[in-house]
Amino acid sequence: MRLLELEIKGAVPSKKNSKVKYGLTSMQHRRWHESATAQLLEYKNAGINKCEIQLDFWMPDNRRRDLDNMITSVFDLLKDLQIIKDDSWQVLFLITAEAKGIDRKNPRVELWIKEMLM
Repeated sequence: MRLLELEIKGAVPSKKNSKVKYGLTSMQHRRWHESATAQLLEYKNAGINKCEIQLDFWMPDNRRRDLDNMITSVFDLLKDLQIIKDDSWQVLFLITAEAKGIDRKNPRVELWIKEMLM
């Protein structure tokens, strides 16, 4: 059983709400995805097949944000990097997410991925 403790610096944008014409993702989301990819490169291809994930979000300000859309952005990143095999219920056994508060100097998401034995 592995436990990955990860941190992605920067405010997590909503991928769903950042779509522009023709289904393309906004520049803000693409920049975040590129930055987050660089931050997590050492975990690329971890290939976790079944896990529990805890996500703690720290916001840059008090603006309204949808937690479920931010979670989707993070899960899509984890899939793209093949840290997790998929974001289906067969892979993600338990998901816990919490909006911890505001950290203007260091917005981020902290992740704990606990691999489950098959």
